[in-house]
Amino acid sequence: MDREAHPAMRLLTRLAAMFDGEGRGESGLGGHVATGAGPIHYLADGPRKGAPVVLLHGASGNLRDWTLSIQPHLAREVPTIALDRPGFGHSRPARGPVWLLDAQARALRAAVQALGHRRYFLCGHSYGGALALDWALRYPDEVLGVCTIGGVAMDWGGALSGHYRLGGLPLVGLAVARLAPLLGSDRRIAVGLERLFAPQPVPRGYAQLVGAELALRPSTFRINARAMHALHAQVVANQPAYGRILCPVEIVHGEADTTVPASVHAEPLSQALPDVRLTLLPGVGHMPHHAAPGEVLAALRRLRQRAGATRPMADDLSAC
Repeated sequence: MDREAHPAMRLLTRLAAMFDGEGRGESGLGGHVATGAGPIHYLADGPRKGAPVVLLHGASGNLRDWTLSIQPHLAREVPTIALDRPGFGHSRPARGPVWLLDAQARALRAAVQALGHRRYFLCGHSYGGALALDWALRYPDEVLGVCTIGGVAMDWGGALSGHYRLGGLPLVGLAVARLAPLLGSDRRIAVGLERLFAPQPVPRGYAQLVGAELALRPSTFRINARAMHALHAQVVANQPAYGRILCPVEIVHGEADTTVPASVHAEPLSQALPDVRLTLLPGVGHMPHHAAPGEVLAALRRLRQRAGATRPMADDLSAC
């Protein structure tokens, strides 16, 4: 019997998560490095030499999303480091206000430095795009280039879905977070993923392979909700400063993205940056790194070339 797939075992797992949601017995795919916000889980792949591409996942996500999309292809030519944001995936329960962009950038920068890198590229999906831009503003001498994929970047008015609104509230949010393992049924997870990937289909087995239930652990659910609750004000504050990001930036965005619409985020961002290239993908939704990995890899190749990286990525995308 598949213990993970059996309904009774899944229910017991979720009940346990209500009281011990930290996954203390799980080590993840890679290693851990100590930071002021707690141990950060990472997966490094690719050559040892050169400036790495640091991969930043979105809301409710974890680094496995990169292993199921572009990291294996990217790592054939360049160093890569996929990170679990503080409190997400297999990064340990976080200390401090890690729902804020500056605290996340500080912790993840410490992790990258602990791995021996002082200069690097940033690639962020969705929420990770906002984080990459904030990071580039705070540490301009270290960031060689930025790539956003379906990235949040501009003032969208602040609207959030119900579970983010409730989960981000001071007292109600604690109760909602405790109940999250039971409220997040398999069907609700499936529907959420369908909306995320639309109009493309969800890859077969994605929910299990990515570990979607990790986002339902009370501590992760709470940090995720608070991060989304706080994001709008931080993005609005950062917007006027985008002109100070002098490194090259690649923006890759699906024209059919209804989660983070290109007309609200990617297109105005491209007008605010001094050294930018915008790639809009017709018919592609919020997950371009899954739907059009070749286009994303091409953007990362251009980014390295524009930044003067010594070894461009190969043109062979046949495996994508």
